[in-house]
Amino acid sequence: MLLDLRLALRTHVRRPLFALLIVTLLTTGVGANTFVLSLVDAVLLRPFEFRDQDQLVMLWLRDRTREVTFVEMSYPDFLDLRERNRAFTNLAAMPAVDSTFNLTGDREPEVITGRPVTATFFDVLGVRPALGRSFDPAEQVKGGAPAAVLSDGFWRRRFGADPAIVGRSLRLDGNTVTVVGVMPPGFHYPAGVDLWTALEPEIDGIAEKRETGWLLAIGRLAPGVSLNRASGEVNAVFKGILAEHAPAFDAEVTLTPLVDTIVRTSRNQLVFLTGAVGVLLLIACANVAGLLLARATSRTREIATRLALGADRRRIVRQLLIETIPLSAAGAVAGIALAWWGTIIIKTVAAADIPRLSQVGLNWRLVVFAALLSVVTAIVASLAPARQTSRLALIDAIRASNPNTGGGSHVGSLRGGLVAAQIALTFLLLVASGLMLRSLANYQNIDLGFDPDGLLAVEMPVTSPAASDAARTNRLFESVTERLAALPDVEASAGVLLRPLWSTVGLDWPIQADSQTVDEAKKNPLINLEAVTPTYFATMRTPLRAGRVFTSADRVESEGVVIVSESFARHAWGEGMAVGRRVKMPLGESPFHQQWLTVVGVVADVRYRALDVPRLDVYMPAAQFTFPLRHLVLRTTGDPARLVPAVRAEIFAMDPHQPITDARPMIDIVNSTLGSTRLHTQVLVLFAVIAMGLAAIGLYAVLARSVEERTREIGVRMALGARPARVLRHVLLGGLKLTAAGLVAGALASAAGMRVMASLVFGVATSDLLTYGVAIALVVAVSTAAGLIPALRAAKLDPMQALRHE
Repeated sequence: MLLDLRLALRTHVRRPLFALLIVTLLTTGVGANTFVLSLVDAVLLRPFEFRDQDQLVMLWLRDRTREVTFVEMSYPDFLDLRERNRAFTNLAAMPAVDSTFNLTGDREPEVITGRPVTATFFDVLGVRPALGRSFDPAEQVKGGAPAAVLSDGFWRRRFGADPAIVGRSLRLDGNTVTVVGVMPPGFHYPAGVDLWTALEPEIDGIAEKRETGWLLAIGRLAPGVSLNRASGEVNAVFKGILAEHAPAFDAEVTLTPLVDTIVRTSRNQLVFLTGAVGVLLLIACANVAGLLLARATSRTREIATRLALGADRRRIVRQLLIETIPLSAAGAVAGIALAWWGTIIIKTVAAADIPRLSQVGLNWRLVVFAALLSVVTAIVASLAPARQTSRLALIDAIRASNPNTGGGSHVGSLRGGLVAAQIALTFLLLVASGLMLRSLANYQNIDLGFDPDGLLAVEMPVTSPAASDAARTNRLFESVTERLAALPDVEASAGVLLRPLWSTVGLDWPIQADSQTVDEAKKNPLINLEAVTPTYFATMRTPLRAGRVFTSADRVESEGVVIVSESFARHAWGEGMAVGRRVKMPLGESPFHQQWLTVVGVVADVRYRALDVPRLDVYMPAAQFTFPLRHLVLRTTGDPARLVPAVRAEIFAMDPHQPITDARPMIDIVNSTLGSTRLHTQVLVLFAVIAMGLAAIGLYAVLARSVEERTREIGVRMALGARPARVLRHVLLGGLKLTAAGLVAGALASAAGMRVMASLVFGVATSDLLTYGVAIALVVAVSTAAGLIPALRAAKLDPMQALRHE
């Protein structure tokens, strides 16, 4: 075998370009697959930090009256379920969104991210602190000692990994909180959290009410309890809870695995990307097989001579297989390097909403996978030439007048079949990438309901004592907006409860229109409730369709008013006039609780939660609202990012302790919302371009080899009067026949396989004729270009040179 290996190396040295091409093909296939698998491994396959993660589930409510799924749970419902159920060893809960805290003390103030959790949170997840302890139940009750558990990253960054941190006090929003523990380095749930605080049920006047859902509940299944059994038992308990406290509420509990909840936004895209990169590997494998088959055909007389001198056929087959070892080794090394480079790039440019992105990288399992994949790909690709050699007709091969001819028509058919398969797979990738490009374009062309260009979004959660008083907070926002509007390059500024695209959650609120009975109103979808200052719609440039916007006269002592979106107006009153109609909402301690509010205006739909589907939006004046505002928006005449220092300075001048947690141009926020979709689209397009290049190489190689093998035939034809144009057309038609066969196979495969893309595309059908037409045109154009060089070579053939050996 060592002799065979040395012979293989000498063979590759004599033909370096051929060896380099094979290595490049293997590098492309192996590197792309290893790179995608590194993403899949980090996001989907690698176990989370939780103990027995398969036993952890998320509990949601499904409102059967409104047909709304994934509804958050109220605090009283959570307590009742925790006490009465037997399907879970315990339950934990946390709000659906993070909280922000202003950390002050011996160092410069810092705005940090936290998540309030119940005392059972870490026990349910099965994770122990690396230092100290987790929360005590006594720390969760009203009046208990405020406590916090730090993340490992925050502990190291802020406190230099001081082991004496446990027991120290922190100043969060002016309140003293005791550090009781530090979590281990691998624990990152929820992602991006600096610390966890003990959840207090009395957060505000409405959070403890049974009709208000705001908690995500997590449970650990009891030993021997399946998900289906737990679902039945929990719903039996929940049915009794509703019968006691809310008999009119028709809902059930839905259980989903916690891990699936964390990765569900990326699962479908990564699974599809895995299939796409697998197709790319098949194309590379087919290309390598075609090249090795062509080389084996050119060595027919050499191999026949060896057989005539007594070489065993198995020895020849082994020699051909061993020749792939140096190529596969080089392809593995280069593929691993390519994948490693890709993992570095992806963490720099990828969207932040991809879970566990920071953990993407190569490990020993991925390195072994890449090496095995390269070896297997090379061996599989060499099976065809090895099989051809085992069936070689010895006497015919030696007698062949053309030393570059051999193998018969079945070899040419095999090479052509490999090329057709490459074209079919390339067509699949082109259609998939085309659909994703169309979807991305549709997302980018959505009418957002506002103009993001020149708009600056500022998150300013009030952490002063005014935070507990919504009226004081909203008056503060009015003062801040007036002061910011006076800045140079600022056209207008406004305050809003939750700006567009801040989160996928918000204030989902029940509502009744004056055209509906109470029972009919229970079937209404939950609206997206917003509170804004009077200048909000002008600042956002949200079109006013009818009526008026809010004014400074819309205050608590005046008539209760609202502005509704077009979608809500159509839902409540059809095509009739909405201005002047009335709506009613439960508003807690507000003087407008369950009072009829007059609709004074209708505005365009705004994409607050997501880009794909608008919600039913209802706006209240900030002066009449019961919740404190959180965001500022500024309309600027120049680059919004350049105004951030000035905005911070103005707010600091008004209140030195008031933090700003985020300040970004709105156009950047819109683009980041598409980050994950854009990334997967770009990777898929890259794979399709590579596949098209590989298919072109394969077609070129087959046609070039065909011209070489048919040199004598072409010479005879031209000697008998065939014109160069006819020869050129004949060769091109041969390539186009292979292309047509591949397109037919690819179209049939795509018709069956594109159904899996239905959940990934937006605004375009998976059978879109334009996408298919462009893909066909690209394949035909590239195939024609690939066949043009060998066709021109055949057309310029000198008959005397072709027939000189006769």
